[in-house]
Amino acid sequence: MNDDLSSLNFIATILASKWTLPVVYALKNRTKRYYELHQHLPKVSQKVLTSTLRHLERDGLVKRKIHPTIPPKVEYRLTPLGLEVFAMTQKVSDWAENNELVIQAKDLHFPPDKLSITQ
Repeated sequence: MNDDLSSLNFIATILASKWTLPVVYALKNRTKRYYELHQHLPKVSQKVLTSTLRHLERDGLVKRKIHPTIPPKVEYRLTPLGLEVFAMTQKVSDWAENNELVIQAKDLHFPPDKLSITQ
């Protein structure tokens, strides 16, 4: 049980960032330069995108390659672990899409005010 909770906490920590999954999805098909990523995700600030990429690199999901040119050319790609995370989240996304009506129907039986613990 503790191992399961540790694994879930680890997964939640990696995926908790608002921009982690959008960056993973942006890199799913090919290597991209920073500018391309920022164009693909226009709502993320440069500071947050840089921080997200650093965290993903630290966690082993993204590989950064710096080409020794002037100016430096920096590329990002998913690692095999990052591709596994993409595949896993794609399955969850597919599940949500396939069960969208069931998930939405729960509101008919359990309105939000009925779920409150502090009544």
